[in-house]
Amino acid sequence: LGVLYRRQTGCVEKLTRLGRSHSAVNENSLKNVEEKLQNESQTSVRVGAQALGMSNSSFYRIARELGFRPYRSQIVVE
Repeated sequence: LGVLYRRQTGCVEKLTRLGRSHSAVNENSLKNVEEKLQNESQTSVRVGAQALGMSNSSFYRIARELGFRPYRSQIVVE
């Protein structure tokens, strides 16, 4: 859970994240996703991502970071 093992020293401690950072997460995209979700609260990840011209995973990641939950339309049988 956030703790990685260092083979060189044998100690267990939190390490900084390795790899590429998320380039799609910036102030402009945060603002755009938030406005989109505020205006259309029941938009899906796919539709929202296509409308803003970003990938589904970037839209989903930003929405979760802003505190929104994913929406999936469901058929209700009465």
